[in-house]
Amino acid sequence: MVVPKGWLEQKQHEQDVKYWTQRFDDARNGKETWDVVYTAYIGSPLWKNKIRTPILKRANGKCEGCSAIIIDSSAFDVHHWTYDRIGGNERDEDLSALCFSCHQKADRKRERIKEQERLENYYYARLHGFARWKYGELWEMEYDEDEVEQEWLRGLYKKYCRQENEPFELDYDGRAPEWFMEMVHNDQVKFYEDFE
Repeated sequence: MVVPKGWLEQKQHEQDVKYWTQRFDDARNGKETWDVVYTAYIGSPLWKNKIRTPILKRANGKCEGCSAIIIDSSAFDVHHWTYDRIGGNERDEDLSALCFSCHQKADRKRERIKEQERLENYYYARLHGFARWKYGELWEMEYDEDEVEQEWLRGLYKKYCRQENEPFELDYDGRAPEWFMEMVHNDQVKFYEDFE
């Protein structure tokens, strides 16, 4: 039996990806610590040889953030823009070869985006929970989401005013004030239950 060229390497690569993908899934589910798994992955041959090296070649000695020329490729950091495919399935667009300074900025940007997405998901989960509570499971077929959202925000604002002993005054168009909507959207207003 003749084994095709590269078959063994391909099978080893697939096993490595499966192993690391499982470890990162375990870390997401709390079975392992993310930092421990990430540190081990960054030291693995899969990361160093199969993922990191092609990104460094693509950069060709230039920081992909600020275009600074870096002679020593070990001075580059390869930044993950997303961890969605971490574990060997990263795409080229998920990664950038960056100098230390650009890598620090990129990490902060990724964390801001991640937090913004988390807050947005939480906001809409609360909105949809209210809509299901008030109008039933099929509410989206009968009601306009924008109108339901305004109704929910007005109700939250009314409750907020009661809690803070403030007068309940809506804007001229019947909406809760913009500053309040921003507070709710950014999860700065907390209620145990949206409505009693």
